[in-house]
Amino acid sequence: MDFCMAQIFFNFNALIMIMKDILKALGLNEINDGCSTGQNWFAAGNTFDSYSPVDGKLIAQVKGATRADYDKVINAAKEAFLFWREMPAPKRGEIVRQFGQKLRDKKMNSANLFHTKWENLCRRVWVKYRK
Repeated sequence: MDFCMAQIFFNFNALIMIMKDILKALGLNEINDGCSTGQNWFAAGNTFDSYSPVDGKLIAQVKGATRADYDKVINAAKEAFLFWREMPAPKRGEIVRQFGQKLRDKKMNSANLFHTKWENLCRRVWVKYRK
């Protein structure tokens, strides 16, 4: 099994494909908006690149905020606060719990996806090695 792991670590293209599949499962694209009101994603600013520490290849890009984007987010936050503070505490707690559950579900889905793809890659390398 040590040979398998060594082969996988040197197979950067396969690792990059696994990473791209995970990003896609999380709903991320090659270019992503960097601002959100909680309901809408947008951005009109400069684009920033994110590179893999493994091989230096581009993973994705994020569009930054302009002053107008920032103002839109702040105004939406002010409106949301006025609504949120009027909601009874138990209902707010339930919303926070549901949000946390959605994050945990995404985390598990990503972990399962990574495990499945990693296992398949390891199996393919092991089959090649045995031949």
